[in-house]
Amino acid sequence: MKNFFTRFTMEDKLGRFEACRRHIQEFASCLLLLLSASALAQGTIDCANLGVGLSAKVTDTDGVTGLVGSAWDADLFWAPGTISDSSLLTALNQPATFSTIPAEAGFFFGGTRTIPTLPHVPITIQVRVWDVASGSSWAAAVLNTGARVGESILFQASLADPYAAGSPEVPVRMTGLNGHPWSIQLVPEPCSSNPAAISVAALFFRHRHRRAKFKACQFQCRARKTANVNLHLFQSEMRKRVFNPGSIFLVWFITGLSHGWAEEYLQQSWEPMG
Repeated sequence: MKNFFTRFTMEDKLGRFEACRRHIQEFASCLLLLLSASALAQGTIDCANLGVGLSAKVTDTDGVTGLVGSAWDADLFWAPGTISDSSLLTALNQPATFSTIPAEAGFFFGGTRTIPTLPHVPITIQVRVWDVASGSSWAAAVLNTGARVGESILFQASLADPYAAGSPEVPVRMTGLNGHPWSIQLVPEPCSSNPAAISVAALFFRHRHRRAKFKACQFQCRARKTANVNLHLFQSEMRKRVFNPGSIFLVWFITGLSHGWAEEYLQQSWEPMG
């Protein structure tokens, strides 16, 4: 009997170990499958604003001088699907610099960029440019007053498949930019830093506060005056009602009943005169 229970216990432990090993293998297989799928969910695009069927020059604040060299960065911002709100875009964080060739001023050639999304599916893209002296990224540059920044239009593109059967597909061009050049703008000062606006707002709210305070005081004075008038009227009416001759006789009569002599007065008043 002892050998039977020992053998049963050992078989039970072996079965649990085998089941645990099988679950670990299944989990590892699923994880490998997910990693493979995420690696395949990538598309490529050519990060350039000049090419065959594409020309979208970026100029300085004067609208004429093209941007040149590594003093400027151009990064792609993107989002899945078709959207019209640029605040929903995410930075790719792979900026490109502009060409140093005078004939190619205003154009950047960043080469192939890989975006972590499915190929052959439309996405929305925007190119944002800034001077690197104002910040290492677009988000940092736009916080600095006087920084020079610029944004392209929103356009759509379907990315190429780098894992296509046979050979990788050629990265798509940003042809949605064609015919849409843009210029750099200066980041303005925050509106809250305008002293004139602050002064006008302060005077306006101060005037409103004083007016509201005056109205409150006026209402309280009227309420007190009305209360005083009502109190005087009440006191005057009470004097008339309490101190008239009829009220005095009634009080005297009730007091006399309580003492007994009022009853004697009534009996004497009604005795027949002899």
